[in-house]
Amino acid sequence: MSRVAFLTCAALADGHFDDLPVVAEAAEMGVVVDFVDWRAEVDWTTWDAVVIRTPWDYQHDLPGFLGVLRRIEASGTPLYNDSAVVEWNADKGYLLELEARGIPVIPTRLGRLTVAADLERLADGWAEVVAKPRIGASGEDTFRLPRDRADPAWQQATDALRDRDVLVQPFQRSILTEGELSLIAIDGRTSHLMRKRPAGAEFRSQEEFGGEVTAATDPGFERWALDLLDRTPETRGLLFARVDGLRGEDGGWRLGELELIEPSLYFRTREGSARDFASALAARLTNRAHPAHATGDSP
Repeated sequence: MSRVAFLTCAALADGHFDDLPVVAEAAEMGVVVDFVDWRAEVDWTTWDAVVIRTPWDYQHDLPGFLGVLRRIEASGTPLYNDSAVVEWNADKGYLLELEARGIPVIPTRLGRLTVAADLERLADGWAEVVAKPRIGASGEDTFRLPRDRADPAWQQATDALRDRDVLVQPFQRSILTEGELSLIAIDGRTSHLMRKRPAGAEFRSQEEFGGEVTAATDPGFERWALDLLDRTPETRGLLFARVDGLRGEDGGWRLGELELIEPSLYFRTREGSARDFASALAARLTNRAHPAHATGDSP
């Protein structure tokens, strides 16, 4: 019998409903899952592994969160995904890094917002833009800003993002029609695809804002997303990854976000995906217990 901690937050002390099928599947494989608040004072050696799942408030204290992850690793307990990739992925500046490597991303500018003119400077040349924190999650403090710079939304964004590093991108209208496609990879292989569409006048596709999530099939997007993962060394050997893509103005796919920290994995959109995740986790526990059987992949 093995014990695994699914890292969560106080608001989700009993876990998120989307992860419960994994818990049930893992139990059948002899793996007990406990949901543990990342801020809890606990002995991390209690568990055979820790999996980051729903600490959906980490962005409010990133240094503290990274400190916890490093303590988990220092205890000798394996962490999935590891603290190095979390630190890299938490700073959305990684988008510029990927763009420099030739990966098609939504055009992105980063800068410090002190006064309204800073936001206008970052948006210069783009008619309609999206502005959000450089370090953020779950669509929090994310604004769609119209062509009219005098629109109240610009002041609202400035007030919310003042004295913070921000990311500005041209608004991709395909989110309103085609929606956002996501590929969920387990151990580097496709598990399933899903599509997210925003509701009503909303532009954010997250379920917290009423977004609709459905299963999807798109071989072209799947090939594109797998190629992106293959070209990104930071994703190699990870237990899970999610690639979020939007159709660009030129008709090609553009990376919106590469989710390696605590993404929703929407196991409910493909029967068997929860079992696949549990199996991948159980295999890592077995390989750790019996090193001779290890595959050589890094966690």
